[in-house]
Amino acid sequence: MESGTKGPPLRLEQLAAYLDEQLEHEQQVLDLLVVAQARGQSNSELWDKLHAAALRDDRLVELANAYERLGQDRRVKIMPPQHQAQVFLNASHFFLRALGDVDAAESSLERVLGLSPGHHEAFELLKRILDDKGDREKLASLYLASVGPKTDKEVALANLRAALELLPPDDADRAMKVAQQILRLDPGDEGALGALDERLSTAGKYPELAKALEQALANDAQMPEERRLPIHARLIELYDDKLPEVERAMPHVEAVLAADVANEMAKRVATRLASNRAMAARAAAALEKVYEHQGDKGAVAQMLGVQIDQLRGPKKAELQKRLATILLDLGDEVAAYGSLEAVMAMDPGDDEVRDKYVELAQRLGKQADASKMLSRAAGAV
Repeated sequence: MESGTKGPPLRLEQLAAYLDEQLEHEQQVLDLLVVAQARGQSNSELWDKLHAAALRDDRLVELANAYERLGQDRRVKIMPPQHQAQVFLNASHFFLRALGDVDAAESSLERVLGLSPGHHEAFELLKRILDDKGDREKLASLYLASVGPKTDKEVALANLRAALELLPPDDADRAMKVAQQILRLDPGDEGALGALDERLSTAGKYPELAKALEQALANDAQMPEERRLPIHARLIELYDDKLPEVERAMPHVEAVLAADVANEMAKRVATRLASNRAMAARAAAALEKVYEHQGDKGAVAQMLGVQIDQLRGPKKAELQKRLATILLDLGDEVAAYGSLEAVMAMDPGDDEVRDKYVELAQRLGKQADASKMLSRAAGAV
């Protein structure tokens, strides 16, 4: 490692005393410390003493040159990574604290992190340098590089969130990837979802945004409702306005209206979906609760009718019974009679409905029709 004229022979145990005297042979001292480091001996006090001696004796340039040569020295390169990292960390201390060369310190710290990605001290020092420089792009890259498969979840989230805030507005692709990393760890992270929404919306990438929001909901079944509802609402907006897939808004409409029957956007989209044959029954069921809350029995009856048209079996009979009750409340006995008759055709054994049906038939003068219908129903059982 030595370059230039050698000084008198030195041993590691003599180094502290030598550094108290005049410093003249920086490379020889550095060689001793590097060899010791290769054996796992850190000797941090001696490294600091070397830096102080260079400052005291005006040998900063000479020591800087010696450190620069270390980067190309073959014997340093074959050292175990953790020992190489310590050598370059010591170099960064010199460049930063003694020489005041921030760029050289930055380069040394980058080498440390390349050799030992989880090195906390190097990370913190480099973060401070980049922050002082205002180099947001490099700082974002530093945060991202610090996250690996074995990184603690909370540490990873903190670094990913910091990186996301630093990325420039026009870097939509990288912002999307970082936000997705965050969402894999915390599916309901509001900051990541907001950033993802902003970047993808600006880029017009609405399908990708919808997919990411759907995944956020699917990946965390335990997400609190107050965090889920804004995602549902945003998906309704996307499917209604930005994507030609309004039927995909249905589960989100149901979720929003179940929590907030007054939500105007969800009501509007549900009304639109009620005319979509594939979604009509579900949309009508959601709107039924809205109108029931509003006390609009006529609208409730209309929504029940839509559902009945789409359903079969016991569920249909149950809705017919409810519809008949509402129609009677509305004073429409003729329509109520028809609804009860439909129930009798499906379930002639329902005594409660039978009694109402017979009573209503008498009031409407339809006893003969009712008798025939009941006979047919009984014969079909």
